[in-house]
Amino acid sequence: MFGRLIGPVRRVVYDPAIWPHAPSRIIRGNTMVAVDPYSLVASDTIYLIGTHSRDAVLYVLPPSSRGDVVGRLLRTVDGADGPMSADMLRQLANDISDVEPTVASASPAERTP
Repeated sequence: MFGRLIGPVRRVVYDPAIWPHAPSRIIRGNTMVAVDPYSLVASDTIYLIGTHSRDAVLYVLPPSSRGDVVGRLLRTVDGADGPMSADMLRQLANDISDVEPTVASASPAERTP
């Protein structure tokens, strides 16, 4: 999908404070993509730099994110009418995180007849 927008990805840039164990390159078939650490303005983003002088910014949820937050964010993005920027996704994730998780249903032992 990104290839149509930015051309083949030639470089990935990430924040090493968030992703300390990233490889220095990714090889796929006959293509090598450089993976470079760089202290970014927003550590929750990864930059894909393409060959068409264009790039894409990916918003990334950390592995420590609550499952309900991740699920709600993915459902919201799936139902969106158009693309959402990293700033929009960050704000949405913060709004969702501020809501207490809910319990879908009580366990059978907690139900009363």
